[in-house]
Amino acid sequence: MPYPRIQWKKFPARRSLEQGGPWAADWERLNTQRGGLPVLTSDAINSSVNLLGAGSEMLFVGSDAGRVVAMVVLVPEGRFRWRTFQPPQLPLGAWVGEADFDLPDIGRSLLAGPLRTCLVLSI
Repeated sequence: MPYPRIQWKKFPARRSLEQGGPWAADWERLNTQRGGLPVLTSDAINSSVNLLGAGSEMLFVGSDAGRVVAMVVLVPEGRFRWRTFQPPQLPLGAWVGEADFDLPDIGRSLLAGPLRTCLVLSI
């Protein structure tokens, strides 16, 4: 089955997920659909990025038919390499998505879209 056609937008991750911000509610909705993990709430990710991040973290927001279906916080690691934001204090990579969109499909969609020059995507 081909990966879904997700349209991606990229934003600096700092403060993008703070309460009342443009993406916090969508992040919460997607996290809730995947079990509502406390370490993946928008508050936890926002605090981690702001306190533990280097400033290069990017929030990728994926939409399908105008609805946000996936969100990933990625960090560039040199030329042609990206990885999920995952400081030692955060046991999981920072991504959420609707149940219909599994992680391999999200990764393939990122590689076919905004990361098309990426050779390595570590999640």
